[in-house]
Amino acid sequence: MTFDEILSLVGDFGPYQEWIFLLLCVPASLPTAASLFNHIFISAVPEHRCHPPISSVKALILNRSLAAHEDYLRVLYTLFIPREASGRFSQCVHYDIDINSVVDQVIAQSNHPNSSSVESFVARNRWPVVKCQNGWDYDTTQYSETLASKMDVVCDLAWWISATQSAFYAGGMIGCPVFGRMSDKWGRRPAFLLSLAVMISGNIAETFPHNYFAYAIIRFIVGLSFPSVFNLSFLIESPRWLISQGRTDEAEIILQYMASTNGIHLPPTLLKEKLTSQHSTSGLPREDDSSEVDMVHLFKFPAVSGRLIVLSIVWAITAIVYTGMSFGVSDLVSEPRLPFLSTAVAEIPGVFFGWFAMGRYGRKGTILGTMSFNGILSLAVAFIPEGFTVLLILILSLAKLSVSATFTVIYLFAGELFPTVIRGLALGVATTMSQGGLVLAPYILLLGTLYGRNVPFVIFGLLAILATVLLMTLPETLDAPLPTTMQEAENYQEFIERERRKKALSA
Repeated sequence: MTFDEILSLVGDFGPYQEWIFLLLCVPASLPTAASLFNHIFISAVPEHRCHPPISSVKALILNRSLAAHEDYLRVLYTLFIPREASGRFSQCVHYDIDINSVVDQVIAQSNHPNSSSVESFVARNRWPVVKCQNGWDYDTTQYSETLASKMDVVCDLAWWISATQSAFYAGGMIGCPVFGRMSDKWGRRPAFLLSLAVMISGNIAETFPHNYFAYAIIRFIVGLSFPSVFNLSFLIESPRWLISQGRTDEAEIILQYMASTNGIHLPPTLLKEKLTSQHSTSGLPREDDSSEVDMVHLFKFPAVSGRLIVLSIVWAITAIVYTGMSFGVSDLVSEPRLPFLSTAVAEIPGVFFGWFAMGRYGRKGTILGTMSFNGILSLAVAFIPEGFTVLLILILSLAKLSVSATFTVIYLFAGELFPTVIRGLALGVATTMSQGGLVLAPYILLLGTLYGRNVPFVIFGLLAILATVLLMTLPETLDAPLPTTMQEAENYQEFIERERRKKALSA
């Protein structure tokens, strides 16, 4: 009897698995999501303009001198700040003038100046412009204060916001393989608890940054645990992993607990009795197989390493598209909170759809469908004209739903593709690659600021289509036995056929 056959006796997805999912996987996703997305609002950049250093006396005189129904701030900004081609006041430059002297000149020209007379006065003078010299005035309509407005991380310093998010993902590039290897060597539980501790302490520290550079360092530290906290919650000490480490007694205890929770009675020494005499033929990894597998050893198996490379690219694209959909909302609309909420809520049916579809249409089939659909929707977003906000939010939400379904399936798909002895390492490598791709994501979004808001979504759409093409090279894992050794994974199709023949003969 193989381990897969023994495992099927305790129930594939009974109360035990449901409790593990609800008490571990779901809670683990909460700090992970908060750690990723809080940057959107913490570092949000409100509308801003150069601060006019006008004295309180001159401000009072100008305000009292204006014609009836004139807006004081509008007139003041017209005197001090040039307009862009769109008609909006510039956010980063002002006229190189003494604003107090200019106010005297305007009032001397007209006892009751209005917008038209002030605009004519400015047009005649053609003053040179300089970068903001006296700080900024921020619009507090949406945010009373953000880290960007508190620390003036705007204009020439705006790159810090993208760089800080990239630092977060760079931390993940380091943390993923470290925690992945730690989980394979010392166990899933200590690796999970350590990564969770790093994430929680880092999030607390983000509340008290001394300056924006300190905030960027803290984001890097939090990134070390992202997304290891989420990944490892799906890999907490499984009997299969314990057996691969020679810890059969511990595996027996967990297997018995799983069975009792699922309402199934097993003989107290079932695992030891069935596996000890068949260790060489049961498909379980040998000690030397487990201890020798590292990145160098992995590439001695070209089929396994090829699948890992393809899966890593697909995972990176999925992560870039998912993150782009989340962070890009604020660049498409003036009020980002409702669209962000809408796209976040859309993830819930996306997760359920992914869960349902992967059991009916397969892991590979579900990802092919959802990613190709996302590619079409992303390209559609790029060509929606301004002003069609409701349509934009609807399509963005559907795109987020589809990529969320992809993310739901890809974790399980990755776990099923690789043997027990390198499962943690493979997930670590794949997520490291995804983190590497995510380092570029903030700069893809920055292209929208430089070349138009549509550009990032064209890139996201093309990347999603590329992912579907690459995915076609991977095998389907639905209803397939899990490989436990590198040899089984390397000759995957032969292994599947052999196991299915064994199952048919034993039926």
